[in-house]
Amino acid sequence: MTIFTIVLVAIYSTWSTIVRGAQSGQTAAVAAQRSRIAMHTIEDALLTAQLYTENIQYYSFLADTSDPKFAYLSLTAQLPATFLGSGLYGDQTVRRVTFFVEPDADNVPQLVMTQIPFLLVTNSVITPTTLVRDVSLFVLEFWDTQLGDWTDELETTNQIPTMMRVSIGIGHATGSQQI
Repeated sequence: MTIFTIVLVAIYSTWSTIVRGAQSGQTAAVAAQRSRIAMHTIEDALLTAQLYTENIQYYSFLADTSDPKFAYLSLTAQLPATFLGSGLYGDQTVRRVTFFVEPDADNVPQLVMTQIPFLLVTNSVITPTTLVRDVSLFVLEFWDTQLGDWTDELETTNQIPTMMRVSIGIGHATGSQQI
């Protein structure tokens, strides 16, 4: 009876370790996939950005990097039909897209995107889309041609940067995963 109990305990311990490992792997895979979708969404918005200096109040490119961990990015873009959430806006392809980090109900930072149709009168509430949960970093860097290096300050005004690097970190400082 004792030997049987020891074997059962060993089998249960092995099984519970396998289940915990599978859950950890699934959680990491979901976080990595959400980060890939977020990066693809930001890339699509940047590649289709519109800027007209004659109408800069609507077509401005805003990048706030004053917070060393969490940047803010807002731009007007003519988005493709495959852009995340495009089904909500019909044929309104030109929209102001904003990316920022804010805490959720549990005070965990999350990367959020909002879209506002351009030149469309609307009384509807802007619905934010959470791109990544448990964000530890959202950093924007811009290529400075004079320095020949990356900088966190956008020196040029009324221009879309020629090159831009976006970094998203997920997870906590202990055992964090940077993507």
